[in-house]
Amino acid sequence: MKKTLKISIYIFITLCFTSCVIKYKIQENEFKFIPYKGNETLVFESNEKEVDTISLKTFDGWYRTQKVPYRIFHNKYEKYGIELTHNASKITDSIPDFLIEISAFDWKGLRIDLRTKSTNYNYINQTSHTVSEFDSIPSIEMKVNELVYNDVKIILGEKPKNETENHIIQFYWSEKYGLLGWDNKNRKWRLRKNNANH
Repeated sequence: MKKTLKISIYIFITLCFTSCVIKYKIQENEFKFIPYKGNETLVFESNEKEVDTISLKTFDGWYRTQKVPYRIFHNKYEKYGIELTHNASKITDSIPDFLIEISAFDWKGLRIDLRTKSTNYNYINQTSHTVSEFDSIPSIEMKVNELVYNDVKIILGEKPKNETENHIIQFYWSEKYGLLGWDNKNRKWRLRKNNANH
C-alpha cells in the first residue's frame, strides 16, 4: 500500500513539473522573417567612401522568463537569429551582437528584433516588433547601387537620451534581402556587396 502511494505521489509530482513548464516553439512559416542563411559577408560603403564589412552567422537556443518570486516553474521560448561582426570596427560590447532575431512568445506571439551598429560607433540601435507591428510598416521602393528593391521597410532608430552624430537615425530593411543600409547624422551607409560563403 505504501509503495503504491509513493508511486502515485511520484507520478503526480512528475505531471506537475511537465504540465507547468510550457515550451513555445517558432513555427516553420515564421522563419521567413530571416532573409539570411548565416554564411554571408556584407560590404557597406558610406557617402564618405568609408568601407565596413559585416560577417554573419546563425544562432539558436531557448530562453526563460524572468524569475518571479511566487512562481516555481518558468516557460521556455525558442529563439533564432543572425549574429553579426563588424570587421572594421573596434567596438567591444558585453552584449552579443545580432542583426535580426525572432523569438516565440506565448499570448504575444512572435517577436522580431533588429539591431545594428555602424563602424567605430558606440551607439547600438535596436527595435522590437510583433508580427502585426512589423507588417504594418509600409514598404517602399529603394535603389541601391543600381539595384531596385521594392520591399524595403524604413526602421526608425530609438532615440538616446543624449543624441550624438553617431546615432543611427534610421535603417533600411528589405524583407527578401535584409539590411540595405543605415543613416547617421553625417553619413549614409549603403550595401555594396553581399558575398555568400559556400
